[in-house]
Amino acid sequence: MNLAHFLVQNARLTPDKDAIRCGSQKLTWQELDRQTDSLAAALQELGVKPGDRVGVLLPNSIAFLVSYWAAIKAGAVATPLNTMYRQEEIAYVFSNSGMRVLVTEAQFLPLIDVAWPASTALEQVVVAHGEAPVGTRRFADLVSRSAQPVLVERAPDDLCALHYTSGTTGRGKGVMISHRNWWVGMMQWHADTWRVVPEDRHLVVLPIFHTFGLMMTLVAFARGGTIRLLPRWDATEVARYIEDEGITVFSGVPTMYVYLSRDIDLEACNLTSLRLAVVGGAPIPIEVQREFIKRTDVTIVDWYGCTGWASTTSPLWEEGTPQKFGSIGKKLPYAEMEMDIVDESGKPVAAGEIGELIARGPSIPAGFWRLPGKTQKDYRDGWFFTGDLSRRDEDGFYFLVERKDDMIITAGFNVYPREVEEVLYTLPQVYEAAVVGAPDPVKGEVVKAFVVLREGMTINAEGVIAHCRAHLAAFKAPREVDFIAELPKLANGKILRRVLRDQERARAAARKP
Repeated sequence: MNLAHFLVQNARLTPDKDAIRCGSQKLTWQELDRQTDSLAAALQELGVKPGDRVGVLLPNSIAFLVSYWAAIKAGAVATPLNTMYRQEEIAYVFSNSGMRVLVTEAQFLPLIDVAWPASTALEQVVVAHGEAPVGTRRFADLVSRSAQPVLVERAPDDLCALHYTSGTTGRGKGVMISHRNWWVGMMQWHADTWRVVPEDRHLVVLPIFHTFGLMMTLVAFARGGTIRLLPRWDATEVARYIEDEGITVFSGVPTMYVYLSRDIDLEACNLTSLRLAVVGGAPIPIEVQREFIKRTDVTIVDWYGCTGWASTTSPLWEEGTPQKFGSIGKKLPYAEMEMDIVDESGKPVAAGEIGELIARGPSIPAGFWRLPGKTQKDYRDGWFFTGDLSRRDEDGFYFLVERKDDMIITAGFNVYPREVEEVLYTLPQVYEAAVVGAPDPVKGEVVKAFVVLREGMTINAEGVIAHCRAHLAAFKAPREVDFIAELPKLANGKILRRVLRDQERARAAARKP
C-alpha cells in the first residue's frame, strides 16, 4: 500500500475540483497529482530511495503539501521541521533523521548553512520560495517537469512520515508513523466518525508542520474535500473565510477560540455553513467552549491526541445526549482501538479513579526514531503510555487531569522546562534557574522562569528573554521572569518545580474575580 493512493483516487474522481487554496493560489486534484508526480520523480533522480527521509521546512503553503505527498509517493519518509526552530534544533533533526533532501525556502538558508555540518546524509536542498543559490534546486523547475505517475508500493508497516515532537524530554523525538498508522487512525476512523464528505470545505490555519494541523489535512484528503490553507493566524481572516467560502470544518487550539470569541462579533458573521469545530493541542477552557457553542450553535469536538499516537478520542457527541464539558470524549468506536487508564503497576483503575491514559491499536506508531530506550519506556506490549493522568466516568467519557511530568503546554505547543533551563544556565549572570508553566487565560499556560543571579551580577528580564529567543523557538522562550533569592529544594538539593507551579496557580486563582 501507499497512503498517496488517496490523492490519486481523488484526482481520478474529481480532477477539476479544487484540492488546496492558499492565498490567491490553488491546485485542483488533478494538478496536485501531477505536481506530486513530478517532484517524486525528481526526488528519485536525486537519489532518494524508499525509506530515505525527505525534510520539509516550509510555512503553511501549497509547496509544503506538494513536498510532503511527493516524498510519500516516492516511497520516502516525509519529515516536517518546525519553522520556529533555531540552529541547534535544526542541526539535531538533521543529524537524528539522516535526511537526504530538504525542501525549504530562501529565508531559512542562513540557518541551514550553519546547521548542515551536523548532518552526514543531507545532499540536496530544494528552494520553494525566494532565490535559489548556486548548488540548490528550484522547486518550480522540478514540479513543472513532465513525469510518469509515481507511486512506490510499500508494506503497511513501512514508514511514511517522521514527525518530531515539540521536545517533551528536552529534545524533539521523531515519531515513526507508518502508512497503516495514518490510514487507519486519520483517513479511515476520523473521516468516518466525523462524517466527513467530499463536499466539506476545511479551513486549516494550524501550522501543518505540527501534527495536529497535518492531521486535519489528512482528514480532508480522505474524502476529497477542499482545503483552505491560511499561512498565519488572523481571527478576522478566519471569520471572513468561513463566511465567504462556506467553510464546514474548522480546527484550532484553545487560544484561537478565545480570540474568535473575544475579538470577533460572531453574531454579525454568517457562520451557518460551519458544522464542526475541532479543538486540540491542549484542553479548551470550559467557559470558552460554552461561549463559542452558544454564540455559533456549532458542535465542538475536543480532540485529544499527541504525535506519539496517530489517533485520538473524541467521536462526535452522541445525538440525544448532553455534551459533557471538560471531557475529551469517548474512545473511537472501533474494536481494534483500545484505551485504558492504569495505575503505576500497569493495572486498570476503576471508573472515576485517576491513572495514566494508555492506548493500543493499528494507529499506534512503532516508537521513536533511533531512541530505543525511550521507545521501550513509552511503548510497552503494543500499548502507548501517554504520560497523561486521566479519569473515565461511568458513561465512558475521558477527562484529562494533569501531566505526569512537568511539560508546559502553551497555545497548543509543548515545552519541556529542562531545555529552557539549559539555555538559561548559559547566561554568565545565572546561578540557578527553574522553569514552570504559569496559568494564562488565553494560552492556557505561558513559560515562566525563576532565576537566582550570581552575587554581584545583574541582568533584567528583557535580557533573559532575548537570550532564550536567540537559542530557542519563540514559543519555548519565557514570557515572564522572576528574580528570587533561593529556589525551593528537597534535602538532597533537587529543585522543586512543583512548589513554584503551585504558587503560580494560587496567584492566578487569587486574581480571579
